Amino acid sequence: MVRIIGALVMMTLITAACGQQYDNFQGSTNREDIENMSLQDENTSDAEYENPRSMDRVGDTWGLKQDREMMKEAANQVPGVTVKRVIIEAGQAWVTVSVDRELSSDEEMDWSEQIKDSVYSAVPRYNINVKIR
Repeated sequence: MVRIIGALVMMTLITAACGQQYDNFQGSTNREDIENMSLQDENTSDAEYENPRSMDRVGDTWGLKQDREMMKEAANQVPGVTVKRVIIEAGQAWVTVSVDRELSSDEEMDWSEQIKDSVYSAVPRYNINVKIR
């Protein structure tokens, strides 16, 4: 008798499990999902959104060498400034420059801020420190 009841319970559980719809469960995929995985979403098309730091452009625009060059170019755009050295360590960047004339301490502070703003606008992910020699 116990065996018969156990067998009936097992048959009921198996029948109930086989009849469930799995499409409504989180994480399930159907054939249509798999077929559409390689299609590009309209919101992220290359024409509308082109990130210069994306993984497919590594080597062209990504790395410390490129960041140093962009910082150097940005600082050199300030009239009368010549970049001597750019050091990057983690999230810090030190830009050492020389200027074409003698500066008072107030002028040096102003020039330092101007250079810092220029470099930060080119590469905003670093804390910029400027040294004027």
